[in-house]
Amino acid sequence: MVCLEQCDEMPALPEEIAATLEEGITMENGWGPQRVKGNGAVSGIEFKQCTCVYDEITASVALR
Repeated sequence: MVCLEQCDEMPALPEEIAATLEEGITMENGWGPQRVKGNGAVSGIEFKQCTCVYDEITASVALR
C-alpha cells in the first residue's frame, strides 16, 4: 500500500494500521503518484517521494 502521509500522519486509527500490518500488507509511506502509464488502460504507476503533505505556513496542501 502506498500512502502520501507518514505512518503517524495517516488518517487511520492505530488499530487499523496494526490490522493492516498483521495481514502482511506492506506500507510504503511518503510516496505519491507522479505519472500513470498506459495507453487507454493503466499499465503502471510511477511514484515520487513526498517530503511534505501539508504546509503549516500557508495552511494548504503542499505535495513536495
